[in-house]
Amino acid sequence: RFVHLMNEEKLKDSEFCFEIEYEISGFPQNLKRCFVMSGKMKKMYLKFSDIVIFDDAERTNKHGYLLVGFQVVTNENKVATIAFGFLNGLNDENYKWVWRKFVEMT
Repeated sequence: RFVHLMNEEKLKDSEFCFEIEYEISGFPQNLKRCFVMSGKMKKMYLKFSDIVIFDDAERTNKHGYLLVGFQVVTNENKVATIAFGFLNGLNDENYKWVWRKFVEMT
């Protein structure tokens, strides 16, 4: 269902980008990590990229995934989310992956 929603957004927003990885073992396949950035988010990043904030909120959703967010501060001193992701755990591999995706998509 999640992938279907992401593909629908991609049809509405040509700059919308996402990437999803699954665990190799197990059935049904379990989400390992994902990264999402809309066209509007990317424009906010390009406009206000002086300071980028990275934050995580551990296990705050019903599936137990780590929510990570990238934010910027606008010219009105408001925080705007410019990208987000879900990770299946706190480890270096996941953090490096989400930062690589951020760099690739910006």
